[in-house]
Amino acid sequence: MAKRNANQLEAQLISLAGTFIYLKKIRAVLDRKPLIPRHMEGVMASVKQELGTLDTSFDGVEEATRVVSENLLLDWLHGLGMSIGGSLTCRVGGVGIEVSGRIESLSLFPELMEGNWRAVEVLLVPASVMQWGESTNLDKIEKASSDTKRLFQSRAHVVNGRAETAVAVRVPIQELQRERLSRRTESIQIS
Repeated sequence: MAKRNANQLEAQLISLAGTFIYLKKIRAVLDRKPLIPRHMEGVMASVKQELGTLDTSFDGVEEATRVVSENLLLDWLHGLGMSIGGSLTCRVGGVGIEVSGRIESLSLFPELMEGNWRAVEVLLVPASVMQWGESTNLDKIEKASSDTKRLFQSRAHVVNGRAETAVAVRVPIQELQRERLSRRTESIQIS
């Protein structure tokens, strides 16, 4: 992928990630219960109906945004030389952690990482987690390292009725941010 196209793609994904962050905040307000107090439902019947319409419409906005992001995310992944079904290995140097697995899916992470960094969440299934060369549980590691907690999250994942070990890896969208992260003592290196 040409450098200009990569920068344009990163800018588009950052904008979409910002949209997802705002949508998450709006959804939190819409899901707040009750928006209309019970004792006011009779008086506010028309408002309640419009809120239902708003909620349905908002579902459509979330879905449309997700659909728009899918192809951009695949282009971003291909720009890194990877693809769905391929493998990803992440190493966090200072705590000796290595997480690896098959890339199952991608989504924009709906929160800011460090400062104003936006990230792609890459789901690895099945995933293996090693610390200092020995198999371990990610939950134990998450308690020990804030970098690890910020970058990785265990997920429940079921395939054909069988539970699989799954780990969501948060990867900064921008190349510059990935480089900065990889230069730290407790850094993530992706291959």
